[in-house]
Amino acid sequence: MHAPVEPAAGRDGDARERDTGARHDAACDRRARRASETDDHVLVARSRLERTEPFESASIEREEHVVALEEAGENGLLEGQKLVTVEHARPGMRFNDGRCDRQGRMRAGTMLMDMSQALPVGVLYGLEANGELNTILSDLIVPNGLAFSPDGRTMYLSDSHPSVQKIWAFDYDTATGTPSNRRLFVDMNPLPGRPDGAAVDEDGCYWICGNDAGMIHRFTPAGKLDRSFELPVKKPAMCAFGGPGLDTLYVTSIRPDNIDLSDQPLAGGLFALRPGVRGLPEPACTN
Repeated sequence: MHAPVEPAAGRDGDARERDTGARHDAACDRRARRASETDDHVLVARSRLERTEPFESASIEREEHVVALEEAGENGLLEGQKLVTVEHARPGMRFNDGRCDRQGRMRAGTMLMDMSQALPVGVLYGLEANGELNTILSDLIVPNGLAFSPDGRTMYLSDSHPSVQKIWAFDYDTATGTPSNRRLFVDMNPLPGRPDGAAVDEDGCYWICGNDAGMIHRFTPAGKLDRSFELPVKKPAMCAFGGPGLDTLYVTSIRPDNIDLSDQPLAGGLFALRPGVRGLPEPACTN
């Protein structure tokens, strides 16, 4: 299927939501410049994220920080505040996918950057209101696809490693932020693409990026494939609803290094689709 795609701004990789709507769009519009128009339905823009000083990361060692970023003034610059420090299980790890549950509690997963080792050392952490970082799930290789149902009582999580490629659903205790009753939601192995970043719409359907296949899939709450959309890039990474009516699905993509990109010159761009459904307001982080 094809859906109209409108100008947006972005570059290379996963997206993390903290707010949606007009404020987000305005921040994008200030930076966006149109890069190309491939046909009547596909428009994409690129931007360069600017910062006043380099970001510091210790993920090559064993320590990394959870940082809150907020827009500072009208120039689009971001200010960071360290919330908590995590000591990874081994060197070479980093955070990957994360979002807030419907109550505003931050959850985020970690992975070993060298995916060829296929080691299940990844952890899903929960940042609680008291500032503590708790282990929610472990034994993951590449945790991804984190999302929550409209009522917050179902949590979705995938492992996008090529040896796994599964999406699970969990019962989710909204009072304690604890998942239970893990069960297979979708086996992506026979479907196009590895399960990457995800979002849930107002109907409770689950949208997942099909990395390596250039597709976005929508699954019903029963785990049935409802529809798929094609993108002009191979590695969509994260999707999120935004816009004043929450009827725009923004999709980030990865621009791989050291390969021929002549068949996907827009790789690394941020795309804006009109899928015909609306998303849900994302809660502000309460940490």
